[in-house]
Amino acid sequence: MQLAAAHASLLPHRKADEAGAEARRRVQRSGNLLGTAGAARLGALMIDNRLAEDIQLKLRPEHFFEPLHGRIYEQLLRLLDRNMIASPVTRSCRKALSRASRTRMSR
Repeated sequence: MQLAAAHASLLPHRKADEAGAEARRRVQRSGNLLGTAGAARLGALMIDNRLAEDIQLKLRPEHFFEPLHGRIYEQLLRLLDRNMIASPVTRSCRKALSRASRTRMSR
């Protein structure tokens, strides 16, 4: 009898665990979209460097869902601060992207 009562008391925890697992799945699915949005923003910034003037005051590297995107954004801003062109085809940008993939985000 005591075993049945103990088992019954675990059921609400099981339901909470299932709800937590479902919430984690939803966050992972939305995270994929957030990661895609960050990549799209980086691509747009590399195509038109003038966008940095508008967004660098509002957007910081830690705002990106993917840490790598934040590090890439940080490196792109460094290039632009030195009045260099940040484009996927420029050598300086390729070096900065390579550096971003190897380093951790500074905070």
